[in-house]
Amino acid sequence: MTDFIVILSYISSTLFLYLYIRNYSQYFPFRKCAWIAITFIFLATLLPLLNFSWLDEYMHIRLFFAVVAYFIAFPGIFRTNIVNYLFLTFNFILKTYCFFLFFSAIFATAESVSLSLSWINDSYYYHLTHVCTYLASSMSIMFLDHLLLNTKLKDLLTSKRLMGFLLSIQIIMLLNLVAITNGQVYSFDDSWYNVLVMVISISVFAIYFIIRLFTANLSYLIGYKSRTKTLEKQLNIQLDHYHVYESQVRDFLKFKHDYTKTLNAMNLLLDQKNYTAVVNVLSSSITNLSSLKLSYKEYSNNVIIDALLNNYARKFKLIESEFSSTAFLSMDLPFNDLDLIKLFSNIMDNCYEAVSKVKQCENRFVTIDSTVKNGFQLLTITNSSNKTPMKQESYTSKRNKMLHGFGLSIISEILENIGGFILYKKTTINTIPCFQLVLHIPLDEHKKPL
Repeated sequence: MTDFIVILSYISSTLFLYLYIRNYSQYFPFRKCAWIAITFIFLATLLPLLNFSWLDEYMHIRLFFAVVAYFIAFPGIFRTNIVNYLFLTFNFILKTYCFFLFFSAIFATAESVSLSLSWINDSYYYHLTHVCTYLASSMSIMFLDHLLLNTKLKDLLTSKRLMGFLLSIQIIMLLNLVAITNGQVYSFDDSWYNVLVMVISISVFAIYFIIRLFTANLSYLIGYKSRTKTLEKQLNIQLDHYHVYESQVRDFLKFKHDYTKTLNAMNLLLDQKNYTAVVNVLSSSITNLSSLKLSYKEYSNNVIIDALLNNYARKFKLIESEFSSTAFLSMDLPFNDLDLIKLFSNIMDNCYEAVSKVKQCENRFVTIDSTVKNGFQLLTITNSSNKTPMKQESYTSKRNKMLHGFGLSIISEILENIGGFILYKKTTINTIPCFQLVLHIPLDEHKKPL
């Protein structure tokens, strides 16, 4: 029976590890050699289960190496930031530790002894406790994490501020669990202390889940608000675009209304061989046609981006800034419409703000050029600036996370999500100080980040 429980503890720990990694693989991409780190964390999970008599005196060392291994393994499995690595590690430890204390206290109560790590390590219930711990942890992933948090975790995991808050909660809860574990050094009644451990451990787990649910809902609402503002901005752009289009159509219909009468008049003049009058009528018609507000230009091969750029072109014209664009994008770029709007809106907002501060109107300009190079679609956005750079500088989002302005951080985040990056330069063109933003958008073979 003992051997069966030992084998079952190995199986249950493997099941929990599989479910845990699978659950978070939908939010973080695997590294190329993730299998090495997965093997490493698998062995680390088995380490506390190797409860041989000659290892009894090394119990704390086994636990220490297992915990250290968790901190090492997760960065080797997933590709994300250090905050998420710490969250994954502390989350893994906190889940299992809560249930381990809970079931240990139950078995200690059944044996009428005070719970201690040394007692559970030497008892028959050691592997049975691990079986219950990993099975309960697996069920919490399948039913709580997957059903209640699954759709909202993505926004939470991308919010560093909320993740930092959750990380501090994890540390505080773990410290409390460690403190209550060492409570057996005091002269408490055995049954009272065991009940206290059970209540605190399950309460910590419940509070931790509620806090995660709350922060996930909060991040979801923040993301929803951000997307709503983006859609509202898109709607305003579309309304401006349609108002201009309405004005153009109205002028064109007015011209068309007079066009038939003009042709009839020209026919009469031709019949009378009054060619001078015909020439005058044609000249007037050409003048009227050129005065129509048909100012729509093709700045991009994407309809949404084209409408947005036309809207900004009118804004640039109002501040006497030149604007030109050949933003012709590949049709299979890994963007949805919302990301495209967020990307170009932030870019053009930054350009407009910078150009409007240039004192000399003749030095105001914005250009957008596109090309393909080394499997990347390159978009180069250049705008004049009011500041003269001391020297030519460049920054890349792959090495420098402290980018200039919130808008650029949004641009960088959108590109990094699809495996791209940005190159940010300060330079001069014809003695005019300029900022240059080069977007590296991966094509088919470069869609996934390394």
